[in-house]
Amino acid sequence: MVHVVRVPHEEPGEDARSVLAPTERVRAERYRRAEDRRRSLTAALLLRHAVGALTGLRPADVDVRRTCASCGVGDHGRPALPGTGWHASVSHAGAWCVVALTTAGPVGVDVEVLRALDTAGLGAAVLGPGEHARDAAALLRLWTRKEAVVKATGAGVGTPFRDVLVGPADWPAALRGCPGVPPGTGLLRDIGAPAGHVAAVCVLPAPAPHGDATASGLDVRELVVPTPDAAGRALARASTAAAPPSA
Repeated sequence: MVHVVRVPHEEPGEDARSVLAPTERVRAERYRRAEDRRRSLTAALLLRHAVGALTGLRPADVDVRRTCASCGVGDHGRPALPGTGWHASVSHAGAWCVVALTTAGPVGVDVEVLRALDTAGLGAAVLGPGEHARDAAALLRLWTRKEAVVKATGAGVGTPFRDVLVGPADWPAALRGCPGVPPGTGLLRDIGAPAGHVAAVCVLPAPAPHGDATASGLDVRELVVPTPDAAGRALARASTAAAPPSA
């Protein structure tokens, strides 16, 4: 199961902020624009409430660690949730924040705002063999898929997007090639996004005991809720409903 939860960003009150770690507050304050600070805070709260609901921890007690895979320092890397068995990814753009969580393997999620682009110039850096984009919307869809993939691998922008092959923009998303990812593995899917946005999620499952790694059987459960704490309540209800009956 892959849980994908989306909320609009907000200006959290002090009660909401109280569950955040000092590093999360500091990271948000580094942004110059108020809307970027709100996105950062909302995304951090969303992750904590979602993980808390899935693990039974209080949101304030969730251990979120970030280490950049490229430089090895700082607090700007992919979030890790030690001791929980859960993999996480967070993205925010426009008015929305998204978190993806799964126990299947490393996950990446990305959301982008549709906007005007230099499709020829950017396309030269993004499009790989056999890929094309007829307009900015198509190019952003491919960008979003590729961003989700490199977030799942942990390599981030260290992997040239030309080397990540995800199929034509008007076809269903499919991971056709990526350095370090065995062919035929991984789940890549376009996910629901509000008007004016595109979004995608990628999961790279850990190898099974027989040596294969496949995400073909994974379900993606999408939730749209008004606030981070509402996300926690919704996931808690969903987890309770999905739990097997006790003997």
